[in-house]
Amino acid sequence: MWALTADADFLALRGVGLVEQVFGRAVIIALPAHQQLLTLLCEEYENAPNSCRLALNLFDVLLRHGDKVQFDD
Repeated sequence: MWALTADADFLALRGVGLVEQVFGRAVIIALPAHQQLLTLLCEEYENAPNSCRLALNLFDVLLRHGDKVQFDD
């Protein structure tokens, strides 16, 4: 996956998260250790706080509720 844009707070977080919700063009990820929610957005959406826009059009075929997500360097 290629990132198009990401906000600074999104880029600074590290750790393991879980996919909370999956929509066709967005995914909500929970990072329990940080008590934080992050959002992955498809390329057609605007930037938003705690989010990353990816060069993708659909998420619901890639990720499922409960999938583990790792954020590291």
